[in-house]
Amino acid sequence: LDIEVNAVFGEAIKELPSLQKVTFPPSIESISQGAFTDCPALTDVVMVDGLYGVSNFAFNGCNGLTHLSLPATVEAAYSIARNCNALTSIDVAPANDIMFSEDGVLYLRKNEMNPQLLYSVPTGLEKVTVLPGTTGLQAIASLMLKEFDFHESMVDLNSFLRECPALTSISCRSVTPPGLQPRRGVAEEVYQNATVYVPVGALDNYRNNDAWGQFVNIQEKEFESSIAEIAADG
Repeated sequence: LDIEVNAVFGEAIKELPSLQKVTFPPSIESISQGAFTDCPALTDVVMVDGLYGVSNFAFNGCNGLTHLSLPATVEAAYSIARNCNALTSIDVAPANDIMFSEDGVLYLRKNEMNPQLLYSVPTGLEKVTVLPGTTGLQAIASLMLKEFDFHESMVDLNSFLRECPALTSISCRSVTPPGLQPRRGVAEEVYQNATVYVPVGALDNYRNNDAWGQFVNIQEKEFESSIAEIAADG
C-alpha cells in the first residue's frame, strides 16, 4: 500500500499492517501525535519543505523504519519515533536553521538564546557519542541504547536518562560531574548494571557526588585527547 497524504489529524492512520510508504505533499504543515502508530510494514517516509512540525510519537512502534529524513522547514521533531527498534538514523536537511544531524542523531543548533543540545536519538541505536560543544540533552527514551559517551562540554543530564534501562556504559569526560538528578536521573537498574567511566583523577569527584555516587561501578579511564592536531603556520 502506497498512499499520498493531504491531511494528518489525530491517529487516523494508525495500525495499518500493509502500509509501506507515505508521501507528504508541501500542503502538509504538521503531523499530529501518534498519527502513524504501529504500522509495522512502513519503511519509506517522504517529507518535503513545507512541513514545520512532527509531533511526539508520530511514528511510534513503526518497527520497519530504519531511517527518517526531515526537510529544512521542520522546526520541531522531538521524540517522533519511539519504540522503533530498527530505526538507527534521523537526519535533517543542512539548510535547517533550528537543528542539524550527525551520525544519525539530531542536535539543536547553538544560537544567541540557547546552547547546543542533544535533541533526538533514534531508538534503534545502541551507542551514541555526543558531539563536542553539546552542553545538555532532551529526554532520551530507548530500550536499545547501551553506551553513552559524553564530551567534556556536557554540563547537565538532569533526569533525562531514566528511560534507558539497557545502559551498560556511561563515559563522562569532564572532571566535574555533569548535573544529574539524584535518585531518579537514570533507570534504577542502570545504577547497578552500568559502568561509569571518568577521567583519571576525577574518581572522588564522582563518588562523592549525591547523584553519581549511587552508581555501583565507577572507574577511571585515560580518554584520548579531544584536541585536534595543530599545524605550524610559520
